[in-house]
Amino acid sequence: MTIIAGQPLDIQTIIDTVNTVNGLVSRQGKEATDSSVTGQDKVTNTYSTTSLSIQAANVSLDKVEATADIVTFSHSFAIAYQKPPVVTATLFHTANSSVVQDHAVVITNTTTQNVSGYVKFQASGSIANTSVNIIAIGVPGAV
Repeated sequence: MTIIAGQPLDIQTIIDTVNTVNGLVSRQGKEATDSSVTGQDKVTNTYSTTSLSIQAANVSLDKVEATADIVTFSHSFAIAYQKPPVVTATLFHTANSSVVQDHAVVITNTTTQNVSGYVKFQASGSIANTSVNIIAIGVPGAV
């Protein structure tokens, strides 16, 4: 089925679309409300999406780097997870500094309670208004 931009949708087009999506879900063998998470142990588990906990944080790196250097970061999660969560970390910069143009963000350790890592800058200078945005997704621990 191909839907062309601007094409009016009739009831049959909607029915066909829903049936196609439902067919894909049934072939996958999981519910539309399930999410698969592959942990550090390389094992993939499927959980109800509503049972997952998503946490986001912004860790400030404001400082002046005298030389091209590594700046470490660490964040403790508001709630602990059953297993180390899936975590992403990206650099966020709101000023106009060439220092942050060439960098690498590396997560060095993820546990059920925190994440740590570093940002490697290739140039020196101010990294004011710079932070690491962290998103963690996992199964919350027992409360």
